[in-house]
Amino acid sequence: MNLDCRPDALMLEGACIAYQAAIQAYEDDTAAGPLVAKRILDPATNKLVVSNVKPHPAVAQGNAAWMLLKAFLLGIWLESVSRTRLTIEKTH
Repeated sequence: MNLDCRPDALMLEGACIAYQAAIQAYEDDTAAGPLVAKRILDPATNKLVVSNVKPHPAVAQGNAAWMLLKAFLLGIWLESVSRTRLTIEKTH
């Protein structure tokens, strides 16, 4: 059976891009730390104090990229499984 597999290449490319985005977000998160703190000047003591602590934006970006990668990989797997079920009956 000679089926065209070009859609697999696009799915694989999407998976590679999602993987690269997930790794980049992980590296950004690792370099900066998982939390981002906002510092303001306290007028009473005239010193910098932490006022707001939030998760680093790379955490959410990484989670989204991993979910996208999972979707691409699931799509590639489902496409290959469904392709193996295709049969061509020979005519006599």
